[in-house]
Amino acid sequence: MVVDTSVLLALLCDEPHAEWALARLEEHAAGLRMSTVNLSETLILLRDRQPQLYEELEAYPGPQTQAAHEVFVPLEIDGLRFLSTRTTFGTA
Repeated sequence: MVVDTSVLLALLCDEPHAEWALARLEEHAAGLRMSTVNLSETLILLRDRQPQLYEELEAYPGPQTQAAHEVFVPLEIDGLRFLSTRTTFGTA
């Protein structure tokens, strides 16, 4: 299951669908994946919405394990090429 920014923000900011999001994450815990781009977006938005929580997370060393490397997937250059062919920036 691919985890989106909105799911983590729902949990971290105690938004209305937080319980539902947590249940889905627990249900699919063995196969969770998240792009490092979405992780960065989550941290940026969290810093704006919950600065104290952001500071606490930033101070936490986090797991430096193989499992963490399997969950967070870096965006490959080919992925950027794919996105750039399908994105329109305004109209002429």
